[in-house]
Amino acid sequence: MGDTEVLPAGPCGGRSGGTRRTPSGVVLVCCLLVALGGCGGLTVSLPFVMPVPAEEAFRPRTLRFRREVGPPDRYQAQFKRRIRNDLQADETINAELYYYCTGKEEGPPPHDRVVIWKRETERDLLEVMPKAPRERRVLRKQQVRSMQPLITPNTDAEPGKRGHRFIRVNELGQILRMKATPYHFVALDSLSYFWPVLPAHEVKPGDRWTTDVPVIVGMEFTNNLLSLHARFHFVEVGMLPGRGESNGTLVAVIEYSYYGLLDTGAPIDAAKMPPNTPGLLWRRHAVEGVGRAYLDIGRGRLIWKKENYVVTVELKTVSVTRKDEGDARRAGSGPGEGDVEYHRTVNTVEFAARLLAPGEVASERPSRTR
Repeated sequence: MGDTEVLPAGPCGGRSGGTRRTPSGVVLVCCLLVALGGCGGLTVSLPFVMPVPAEEAFRPRTLRFRREVGPPDRYQAQFKRRIRNDLQADETINAELYYYCTGKEEGPPPHDRVVIWKRETERDLLEVMPKAPRERRVLRKQQVRSMQPLITPNTDAEPGKRGHRFIRVNELGQILRMKATPYHFVALDSLSYFWPVLPAHEVKPGDRWTTDVPVIVGMEFTNNLLSLHARFHFVEVGMLPGRGESNGTLVAVIEYSYYGLLDTGAPIDAAKMPPNTPGLLWRRHAVEGVGRAYLDIGRGRLIWKKENYVVTVELKTVSVTRKDEGDARRAGSGPGEGDVEYHRTVNTVEFAARLLAPGEVASERPSRTR
């Protein structure tokens, strides 16, 4: 850990790698999306936090996750995703998340074995494919499913439970990396399952800390390694009003942001590409996100969380014949012209989750947003 520079503008509000003309098909797609309905607000909203006495509000604290072997921690969650490329898609998933601690290992370093399971209660996917035949241009899907979400290749099979895989997570919330597969994925909702990362040292409200997380953009299984630079801010200690176990709970309110960029136009990133990449290729992968989390200080559990992030993937290839290989022009940044093939995908994600008390049924019944 250490200090980081001010985060540069990224896919939420920075340069996009060039300008493009808007084809008429995109206008048609946008009209279809408006007509059929867009993404609404998240139904799992963050609660109001009451102030606490001054002696509780500012004293230093050690923040740790404390997991118990036994019944899972259950969360009511909503995940919303918007994809913009040749396929225009909007997806809303209401689900229950289950976090099982299946065992503890001494290490080094000490860690918990955690199995994460998602049971969807409602799923609504709207796809618009401008280049498809008219009868297949708009597609809706509502099938729900139960699954283990893709987070990282750093998993092992849970003994005696076919199909269940666990991750090794320490008390700071870091997923431990194995030597053979040292990086995590950024795909779909994968980022939503392991923030925030807690500090190793004692902190008080107003303190900040940083960490880096090496990741792979999971849309393309290549050596497209980038590092997410994450900054965390301990905003305040508050009291969460509510029912049951949440009544009078002291929480640490933590805000965070992260940003990562891979641009093969830069020498440091070009060296990460496979040596035998066919043709001439330029890639730019950018990840930017913000979040807010409430940590139960006494029980060491995340009880509320909301997160938004954007993954932008740009890809440009230049066709090169064997005759031209000796004097080939290189792919620069941005869309380009002529024999250049350019693709850009923007993946926007919203995520919110609330810890359910033992035996509690989600208070907000999932409802359609379109």
